[in-house]
Amino acid sequence: MSLLGASATAAPDQVGAAEDTVSPAADDGLFGAADPTFDGVFRQSFAILGLQATGSRVPADAIEWLIDQQCPDGSFTSYRADTSAPCPEPDLEAFTGPDTNSTSLAALALDAVGAHDASAAAAAWLLDGQTRGGGWPYLAGGSPDTNSTGLALAAIDALNPRGHKRSVRIATNFLRRAQVPCGTERDDRFGMPYQAGLNPDTFSSSQSLLGLSGAFPVRERNQRRAVASVECRPDDRVVDPAAGVARWISRLLNTNDGALPNTFDPSAIDWNSTAVSILGLVATRTSGIATDRAVAALADNIEEYIGSDSGDRPAALGVSLLVTEATGSDPRDFGGADLTARLLSTRQG
Repeated sequence: MSLLGASATAAPDQVGAAEDTVSPAADDGLFGAADPTFDGVFRQSFAILGLQATGSRVPADAIEWLIDQQCPDGSFTSYRADTSAPCPEPDLEAFTGPDTNSTSLAALALDAVGAHDASAAAAAWLLDGQTRGGGWPYLAGGSPDTNSTGLALAAIDALNPRGHKRSVRIATNFLRRAQVPCGTERDDRFGMPYQAGLNPDTFSSSQSLLGLSGAFPVRERNQRRAVASVECRPDDRVVDPAAGVARWISRLLNTNDGALPNTFDPSAIDWNSTAVSILGLVATRTSGIATDRAVAALADNIEEYIGSDSGDRPAALGVSLLVTEATGSDPRDFGGADLTARLLSTRQG
């Protein structure tokens, strides 16, 4: 995936991305009625993770839909309209084929519901696709990026496949090298760019923090009220990259009434990155004040985040459910919304 700062178009793997086209075919068990071409597996995975984390029964056909989407090698594409057809090879120009983002979230979701053979196969595919430098690209053969690496690291760290210790170590080093170093001006310092040398952005930073903080499985944790303290190494890199990203995100939340600005339009709010950042901050056990502000802002604007012209967004609902689990909020009354009922009502079939 290419997320080249403010000049880029919105990423197809972004949680809660616009879903405005009706799905062309029936997909029993799939959450959401919108066209799943670019986000089917991604939104299904977050929906399952949210329901499972908050103690709701995950419909069997929802799990079956996700398992049916898996390729024989363990990977996942964004969506396979015909699961009897061979999985496509990665196409960097068409931006299609098995991708690390869909595979990472599917691995987490399937593991959460006990489909361990399928989740283990997905984790093995991810391990095999990790580059020598420690990062993961969106598609095999592409250039590694921080948000794809953050999601893959979150999956590998949670599932603990054989070889995961080395994988986690080199992935963390990849993200540390990409992170804006200690000596940079305050506004950029410790943020995570899409790739090294670019400006830090909220989307890359929030997804990187998921992996660096070990956010999955999501659960409520005691947090210190203050932002994370950051120690720098002699080479100007941070000792703990998770603490650095948490500090950068917390500063933005504390100065923007609990909301993260949109990378592509700083005058707008990115509720997706705001919600995802809450999961990472809770996992760091720091930044309690910033987290509380973010939760309050998200609850006050929950309809803007979860709704769209074509109906509720299941990915956004799933992430919001994870937020309630991480923060001890009520999933059936979050900002006046019954997140559980709203998500289940989007299921096809």
